[in-house]
Amino acid sequence: MVTVNNSVGATAKLVDRKTAKLAEERFLERISANIFNANGVYSPLDKKLYDASDKNKICKVIDICSEKIKAQIKELAKTNLMALYDEMPKGNAHVYEIMHKELLGARKPKVIIAATTISPIADLLRYGYSAQQLSLAHIDNTKKVLMSNTGAFYYLCLFSPTGWDNISPNALSGSNFLIALTDITDGIFSTYFVEDDRWRSNALIFDLSTKEEKVEHIKRFVNNHTLELLMDELTEDFVANSLGYAINTIRDAFELMELEDDYIKIDRNSKPYRLTRIY
Repeated sequence: MVTVNNSVGATAKLVDRKTAKLAEERFLERISANIFNANGVYSPLDKKLYDASDKNKICKVIDICSEKIKAQIKELAKTNLMALYDEMPKGNAHVYEIMHKELLGARKPKVIIAATTISPIADLLRYGYSAQQLSLAHIDNTKKVLMSNTGAFYYLCLFSPTGWDNISPNALSGSNFLIALTDITDGIFSTYFVEDDRWRSNALIFDLSTKEEKVEHIKRFVNNHTLELLMDELTEDFVANSLGYAINTIRDAFELMELEDDYIKIDRNSKPYRLTRIY
């Protein structure tokens, strides 16, 4: 499993309209790039890996909430309506249908990958900012809009610029779907995947942070946990449990810190590896 973020339900993030909109654009750009690079997508329904090359992929953009945004703008503002609308995240869903044709029969979507942003629209419009964590109700409403094909398996990635409330893992998986929740933690995308063997390599599509961003995040984390470092408790497992990154990524960050700081060393004799500070 990749990038399992254990902070769902952590402290909410205060964001303004501009920040929320820019985050939405970055989110969709990275999803699009990852799907473009995906060669095959697994369907747990029929236990097959389907060709996800461009010839078998249909991309759709579904307008989920623009009318809702426009209606609320009309209630709140008398002038500059379009300027206010332009500042808002739009919440459009990008849907990618992976098509397949059997020897006999029509071409049908077998796997559907969808990504969208869910934002606290009312707060952003009324106040210009919000720290409202999003709840299970927001997830359920989005599922109703996006999941209409009972013959396909769905992988959904839902992004909240303000973070998520405590969401039960049971709500993120079902017989024909798996859901990943994404937010921004310490400046980079962080994604929570419910533990489920059906993800396979498909989870990589929703792993939105670069290797360099993860390494820098780990370095900042270490710098903010000097007590654990001094007490010889800053192990790779401690970092993995806190941030959810793969052990090889954590070791790369440890090695870089060892090179950059003469007073930090890796204890490679301990299992798991740990960072120590020498004097």
